[in-house]
Amino acid sequence: MPTFIRLAFSFIVLVTLGCNTVAPESNHDLVLTNVNVVDPLNKTIIPNQKIWMSDGVIKTISPASDLVESTKVNTIDGQGGFVTPGLIDMHTHIYDRAAPAIALSHGVVHMRVLNGMPQLLQWREALNKGELWGSTLSVSSPIVTGNPDDALRTYIETTADAHDAVEDALEAGYDLIKVYNSLSLELHDAVITRANELNMPIAQHGPHPPTGMPWERLKGIQSLEHVEDIFQGPLVFKQDAEKLEKTLTKLKALEVPIVPTLSVFEQLTRISTEKEVFLNTLPTDYTPPIVRYVEKTGQVKRWLDASEARADFNRQELEYLIHITREIHDKSMPILVGSDSGVLMLPYGLGTHSEMALLLRAGLSSFEVIQAATVSPAKVLGLDSELGQIKRNARADFIYTRSNPTQDLTVLREPDAVVKKGRWYSAESLIAHRENAIRKRSLFKELWLLLSNL
Repeated sequence: MPTFIRLAFSFIVLVTLGCNTVAPESNHDLVLTNVNVVDPLNKTIIPNQKIWMSDGVIKTISPASDLVESTKVNTIDGQGGFVTPGLIDMHTHIYDRAAPAIALSHGVVHMRVLNGMPQLLQWREALNKGELWGSTLSVSSPIVTGNPDDALRTYIETTADAHDAVEDALEAGYDLIKVYNSLSLELHDAVITRANELNMPIAQHGPHPPTGMPWERLKGIQSLEHVEDIFQGPLVFKQDAEKLEKTLTKLKALEVPIVPTLSVFEQLTRISTEKEVFLNTLPTDYTPPIVRYVEKTGQVKRWLDASEARADFNRQELEYLIHITREIHDKSMPILVGSDSGVLMLPYGLGTHSEMALLLRAGLSSFEVIQAATVSPAKVLGLDSELGQIKRNARADFIYTRSNPTQDLTVLREPDAVVKKGRWYSAESLIAHRENAIRKRSLFKELWLLLSNL
């Protein structure tokens, strides 16, 4: 109920604004020439290429010297720059329509959203049709939980409830189920059983099964989230090399991708250690106003008030989570980029790049980090024919930078341009679209979204 009170309090500042719409697609094809193509699948760069785009997809890729035989083509000279597949963030939480635009302005062309709500399904379709400008979405069900006090989630207490939650999610059109491993063994097993019967993918909070469930039962799910739950679960908050080795051996046998979400733990660590100095560096307008208010009086306040001892423990834990991720990588276990943006005021788009930087610290090469943010998540989502690579018949969704991102990943953070659905958006245009989406937020709609899903 405190959350509801905070939300209700925010009603006094309601302002209704317009929505984030875009102009119709151009009828002209686009050719981007004199560019170097980053190929994350084969860990190589294909030099001096020409990319011909039509109707939002890549028509051909050929040497830049090839002639263009068409009069209905807009040509852009890439001047020796680099094109990288658009990024995919596999763990986000969205509460307003500006989030996809903010993310796309930083090169994130697709997000998997793990806090399903009916409105998100509407936004997903509007983004797919080009009626909204921003990253496209894969949307999970409302989080399935056994805690009746959890807001914005689906509470289950019987196996029948578990089956209903999966069936309802499928009927509503959600792309996957999001489930917590804190469910009882019986309820968790019921969710998995029904989801498998209906071919509904599952993303699970926590890379380990509930107490008493065999690890093998998790085989075949879409992904396991949060390496911090390895430390806080099987390792019981201890840096135990033997237990870690046993846990990772069991995880590796599952062949299920891990989404570390290191960036959100770095966020809470920096809040607890640097306090307001760090908060003042965040682009606060990236977080919708009501969510920002709730966060600043809830989770953010908790870490602002953390003692020096707790802050030091957080620092040590973050380093250990990076170590766990390094061990996962060294064991050749699949890793996907997922930031947990939208939580703890972690900024959309920028959080994705923070996650990539942390994976680099964990020992992944630049090419491996790009793989974890492009071709690997696209394959997990079943979208590898459309996203994750720059190839013929794929979506024309990619990042243009003047510098080589495999030598410096940070150049992807503020792209020199992004191509989305075959349309070229310069750095200035990306900023303008982002600011427009933020300016046109509706506090009334934000409040209604939250209250209608309590």
